Amino acid sequence: MNRRSILTKTGKGLMEATGKTSALSRDLRNILKEIDGKVSVSELLRTFSKMTEPELLEALKSMEREGYLREFVGKREEASRPSVPRTPTAPSSADSGEDLDFTAFTPAKPSAKTSEDARLQAQAQEIARQAQATRGREEAAARARAEAAARARAEAEHKARLSARAGLSAQADPAEALDRARREAEERQRREAEDKARREAVTRAVIEAEQAGKREAEGRIRREIEERTRRENEEKARREADVRARREAEEKVRRDADERVRREAEERTRKEIEERMRREEIERRMREEREQADLKARLEAEARVRIEAEARAKVEAEMRAERESEERARREEEERPRREEELRRRMEEEERARRETEDLERSLREQEENARREAE
Repeated sequence: MNRRSILTKTGKGLMEATGKTSALSRDLRNILKEIDGKVSVSELLRTFSKMTEPELLEALKSMEREGYLREFVGKREEASRPSVPRTPTAPSSADSGEDLDFTAFTPAKPSAKTSEDARLQAQAQEIARQAQATRGREEAAARARAEAAARARAEAEHKARLSARAGLSAQADPAEALDRARREAEERQRREAEDKARREAVTRAVIEAEQAGKREAEGRIRREIEERTRRENEEKARREADVRARREAEEKVRRDADERVRREAEERTRKEIEERMRREEIERRMREEREQADLKARLEAEARVRIEAEARAKVEAEMRAERESEERARREEEERPRREEELRRRMEEEERARRETEDLERSLREQEENARREAE
């Protein structure tokens, strides 16, 4: 592929360019629309001036590999055709029909109804073609007869002119020659009228035969269409009845299935509720037992703690009393010398006070005795 190459779309490319498929990008589709079997690569370069030559060639090669276009012919001389920039337009029906490769296009398989219509249409076209061929043959024969009559008339006129010239040369009577020429002309006109009437009769017969064949073909086609329509209606009614019966059966099966599912769901829900209530009852009992066990354990622990606290308090009280007793004994042991010393001092003081008191009393008694003696 070079600048002189001329490209054409394949059937796949035609479908892509007309929008029946959309496998290519927008830029590639615009390039494909410009390819019509006439434009060259150099003209495409001018049309798509924003693209470089390698980019355009790569795009064309990729579409060629994918089967959207093929190389048609290489231009011998680039100047043999003036290059006019073309604006991107959709390909016309005339351009798209030239040099197309439809090997990559596989038409869909026609339906039975389409095949039957095509067969009847082909029969009608064959009858019309045969009638047209018969009419053509009759017209050709009529033209041949008319040409033969024209040639005969020309020969007669030529002979009449020769005879007239011969009569003039022989000094014949001009009136007789004119009369003979008039009779020959009348005879020719009569023969031409007969030929024309015969041709018209043949043409009318051909036309009547064509019309009769056409009416017969149309009647046969109409009867076949009516019969096919009747069979199609019966088949359609049967299919609709089958579809309706199948739908009713499916609906019944669906309703039965829905009812079964609903019952199963209700039964499952009931069992789940019962199971949940049973589990809740078991959990409640276990919780109560656990709470009772916890309460018992807590009470036992509290009692044990209280007993231990009481025992510990008793032991501590005993130990404290013992320590106090020991401390008191120790203090008493430490205080005994001091108390003994105090007791001794107190006894000494008491003894001294007693002696002083005794001395004082004795002194007083002596004084009283002295005073009494003095008074005496």
